[in-house]
Amino acid sequence: MRRLLCSLCCLPVFAYAAGTGLGDANALLCTSQLVVDVGGPQDISSGLPAEMGMPTIMRVDFQKKQVAGEKRTTPIKVMERDEKRITLQGTELGYGWTLVLNQDDGKLIGSMVDELGAIAIFGVCVPQ
Repeated sequence: MRRLLCSLCCLPVFAYAAGTGLGDANALLCTSQLVVDVGGPQDISSGLPAEMGMPTIMRVDFQKKQVAGEKRTTPIKVMERDEKRITLQGTELGYGWTLVLNQDDGKLIGSMVDELGAIAIFGVCVPQ
């Protein structure tokens, strides 16, 4: 059930691309590399996004304050940017989510949390 809900959620994300530099981009294109699902100390699984029921591509639009996945779009409720990172937060389908992007190389780590556990997503974003 958790994977089904995750497949609906727009927190897809990320692929590897070193040295992207996000700068002052108005939008980012992201792809996911790895997903780790933790339902408890004895319930941990990981795999490729498609194997884990997660979307593989998303677009972050800073001007519209939204994250658009392959099937869903969700508003960004909190957005903070400093010289090292961009932090985005929101809620959807009972999950609280956070995305943290490295400003220099575009690497991204995301999390989705509910009362049953947490899902971590690893990947990268490039300016669009």
